[in-house]
This record gives sequence, C-alpha cells and structure tokens, in this order.
Amino acid sequence: MSAVQQLGHAVRAARKPYYCGMCNAHIKVGDRHSVSTNVYDGRAYDWRECLPCDRDGIVSLVHDWSGGYWDEGVNYENASEWADEVICGWFKRPAERAAARRWLARAAGGEGE
Repeated sequence: MSAVQQLGHAVRAARKPYYCGMCNAHIKVGDRHSVSTNVYDGRAYDWRECLPCDRDGIVSLVHDWSGGYWDEGVNYENASEWADEVICGWFKRPAERAAARRWLARAAGGEGE
C-alpha cells in the first residue's frame, strides 16, 4: 500500500475556478490558494485548499485525529467527521475547537473567519 508523498507546496493565484479539497469552498479566478503537488500510487496530482484551511492546518488536524489511518490522504468527509467530534466531543484544545468551528462555517458556505 502506498502513501501520499508531497513533492511541493506553494500559494498561487487561481487561473480557473476550483473548490477547496477540505471545505469545498469556491476558489474563484484570481483568488490566492494553497497548492500541494503530491504523488499517490505513482500518479501526480495537485491538491488545492483555500487559505483558511491551509492556515488552520485542517489536513494535519484530520490526519492526526484519524491516527494516520488514511494512507491515501484525507478529504471533506473525513474533515466533517473530525469537526463533528471536536465540536460535540470533550476535546480540551481550544485552538482545535476554533479551527473546527471555522471549518464548519466554511463548509456550510459561510466565511469561517
């Protein structure tokens, strides 16, 4: 079984519309967003995130929450489970709860800031 390998990371302006891989927010032409070039199963692809998801480290938070279970990476569904558990659970880390609240607001179509 292979794992995701990151080849590079940059912040770019979008040349065409995209959606954030974590919260599904619309990334419009000209919007600055995070782009990671990754390889999984021998195939290269670009993973795009809105800057708030990148800044909050949502991919890392979700991956850590899962115990590193998903070798192929994390996605919107995994982040949704993470956020629900963090908000409804007994998590004591205020920074993670705040990141989950912001993610939920973005995922629901709000700004999340």
